[in-house]
Parts: sequence; C-alpha cells; structure tokens
Amino acid sequence: MLINLTQFARSEEKDPKKPILDAIGHAIGDITLMGGDVLVATYVEPEKTKGGVYMPETRLSESRWQGKSGLVLAMGHDAFRWFEEGQPYEGPKPSIHDWVFYRASDSWEICLCPDSESNKGYSVRMIADKDIKGILSRPDLIY
Repeated sequence: MLINLTQFARSEEKDPKKPILDAIGHAIGDITLMGGDVLVATYVEPEKTKGGVYMPETRLSESRWQGKSGLVLAMGHDAFRWFEEGQPYEGPKPSIHDWVFYRASDSWEICLCPDSESNKGYSVRMIADKDIKGILSRPDLIY
C-alpha cells in the first residue's frame, strides 16, 4: 500500500514537516545516498483546505505526480559540493528538512518502506542536486 506522506497534515498546520518526519523520520538513518543525490518527500496539499473544503482524491493524486516542492530528507556526501565542470559549488545549499522546489520530471519516485511488517510504503523522490532549483520558506508557495 503506497501512502502520500502529507495526507495526514491538517490544513491548520503552518508547516507540514511534522507528519512527514513522524511517518518516516526514523528510517532515514538507514539510508546512505551516493554522490550528489538528494531524497525528498513530495509535498501534497492537505485533504481539507483552510476554508473547510475537501479536495478530491484525483487532485491529491495529481499533486503526488506533478508536485514541484518537497522536503529534503537526506543528501549524498557530494551534494552541492561540485559543479559539473569540477569547480566548487558556491551557491545556496539546502539543509536537511528544508523545503525545495524542482521540476517533477527531473526526479524519480521510489517507495520508502520504513516498517516491513506493516506493508506500508511512502512516496519519496530521488533527485540530483543540480536539478533542485531553489529553497522555499513553505511548500505551498508554488505548484
């Protein structure tokens, strides 16, 4: 069973990091990324809007596939260290638990299963550091 990480976020939460980290945070220590890869949890809007309107499942599913912002969960040891030409990277660098944005087509979805007994998997994305376009103060700034 594949579960969207942010489906548990309440619309009144200012930052939906907590439900994501509660769901899979303990499993991140079991993952070592290679090179410049970055693991992000794609932001999916809450099921209920601030105005009390429930979003249809198709809209939430579309956010999973086309979402352009995510929470940095882990980074490879070379992430944001080098440009492709071998020059040191000198631009802004996101930290673990920062919100970032990217083109959905530049990443690939994988299923993170922190608890093999429960048969639950969470949708996360792998993306190269060079394909992250910027850092956000909150994930709902863009779609």
